[in-house]
Amino acid sequence: MTQEGRLDIYNTHLDAGNSRKDIRARKIQIQSLIDYIKLHSSKEPLIIAGDMNINLLNTIENKVINTLINELNLNMVRWNAKHSKDSESLDYIF
Repeated sequence: MTQEGRLDIYNTHLDAGNSRKDIRARKIQIQSLIDYIKLHSSKEPLIIAGDMNINLLNTIENKVINTLINELNLNMVRWNAKHSKDSESLDYIF
């Protein structure tokens, strides 16, 4: 028996760069994404993927990714042994 349902998929490419303005832009972009998803996909399963241009090793930007994860109750996909909290990565799947 096939069960029909909805799956929302979000693909993003956030602002690049390392200036304070770039970091602030990414924070604003992530918050906009969170707000949109809460409004339109709060009860749906979802996948978020893309080039976030956020390095988990950077403690300031790490907070931005953690905000996304915590506010939307997401899990980060770790697709290989090299992708861990101790390695640099800019592309993510949640």
